[in-house]
Amino acid sequence: MNEEELHAFRFLNKIAETDIELANTTASFPWLTDNVTEDEWEAIWGLSLIASENLDLARTATTLSWLVDGVTSVEKSTLSALNKIASEDLDLARTAINLPWVIDGITDEDGSTFWSLALVASTDIQLANTVLTLPWMDRQWERDLNRYLLHSLDSIAARGADALSELTAQPWFADGLNEEEAALVATLHPIDDVALYRNLLEAHHTQSGTVSLPLAGEVNIWVFQNTPFPQNDNLLTVIEDTARMSEGLLGVPFPTTDIILLVVDSSETWYSVYPGHYGSHMQLTRDSGMVFYVPHETAHYYFFNPETGPRWLTEGAAEFIETYFNDRMGIQGLASKRANVSFEAQSCVNIGGVENIRHLYHVLESDWVPSRPAGCIYQMGENFLHRATQLAGEDSVMSALGDLHVSELGKERGSVEDRIYEVFLNHIPPELKEDFRQLYRELHGGAAAFEESDLSDDHDDEAKDATEIEVREMVPGSLDYMWDFDFFRFSAQAGQK
Repeated sequence: MNEEELHAFRFLNKIAETDIELANTTASFPWLTDNVTEDEWEAIWGLSLIASENLDLARTATTLSWLVDGVTSVEKSTLSALNKIASEDLDLARTAINLPWVIDGITDEDGSTFWSLALVASTDIQLANTVLTLPWMDRQWERDLNRYLLHSLDSIAARGADALSELTAQPWFADGLNEEEAALVATLHPIDDVALYRNLLEAHHTQSGTVSLPLAGEVNIWVFQNTPFPQNDNLLTVIEDTARMSEGLLGVPFPTTDIILLVVDSSETWYSVYPGHYGSHMQLTRDSGMVFYVPHETAHYYFFNPETGPRWLTEGAAEFIETYFNDRMGIQGLASKRANVSFEAQSCVNIGGVENIRHLYHVLESDWVPSRPAGCIYQMGENFLHRATQLAGEDSVMSALGDLHVSELGKERGSVEDRIYEVFLNHIPPELKEDFRQLYRELHGGAAAFEESDLSDDHDDEAKDATEIEVREMVPGSLDYMWDFDFFRFSAQAGQK
């Protein structure tokens, strides 16, 4: 019996001490008859904790099809969240375990939402119960707005009781949230500026609409601002046009049921605002009456780092989509923008000393925070997409981007960069594959690992496998091919040169 099986046996005995029938039911799960994994014995541990809180709740858990047929990491984590909720309020736990989206199966997003509910419950049990019993939420659990709301409440609660109580004390919150108010709450969690947070709680202005997209169907759009909107403001139209165009280009349904934008107008009072896309919503500023980058941030619903890949891809793709939007709206022609992006990307090479995307990503940029030179991760990513389009055609590149979105690269194991290359190569016409390989090596800096495997390399490309050397030791080495990196590691004594 290995260590995992010993743990499983131990917690199965714990369940048996509480109820032998429940233990027998658990022991009959098919996944306990073969090699027990860490996720599986931890799921039994979670079930034993739930049984210690309430036996009926544990029995209900063992009827869930997603627990019976096997255990994933997110399913194991959901059992832990259920135990946390049960320790706060058994009635809330009973309600939560019978939610339609819990019964149907737990996705990664479901698991994250369930934990948000658990953390809100640990801070304000009444609030957690109130949210789960909102009439519109009960009817429409498949909407993204529901998880956006819970994630935001979780984040606000983590900032402290004062921030949460300021929110829940607002008359519009206390009398029961409607969908518009829930969408507003979704925008509040990244706001660190206390004055702006309070301003939005006390007074906000809204534009909203519902559009029917060819692939996604009905999608809601919400735009909020801390000051009144200018007359004839067209933000709703820009968002709708971007969503509709993106579907047509990528061939993939728009990936949310609720598009949310918070616009912060700093014309009267200066606020510290961080424009960008936060997964649930967009946050932008209005300067001199103008709001820029709406198509770019709308495209980030498709391309969001790290879920859809590294930043050179997600930012480059968002820029790419905005370029097509500007071309179709007559703002800037495609040829003109391509020329500008090519010049800017080359400037990163000539002035910034960045050889290619791989060099930029591994040496000069961290995963999240742009370093030097500023903007290159956008420009080099978009330039690659334009050059690939000029080589292989718009359909090939757009369908590859659609596949990359659907595959959720951030959840895959193995090399994400290898997977990106493989997906693009699969969409390139056979007669152009070799030309694409050369283009990829030039602009990205490295083909997939399986293509590099036949190349000699004297020292590893990654810091984690760096060659061990001694101080003063002379070590021969060479950069064996265009995209080769060599890493070395040595120990030194502090204070000595």
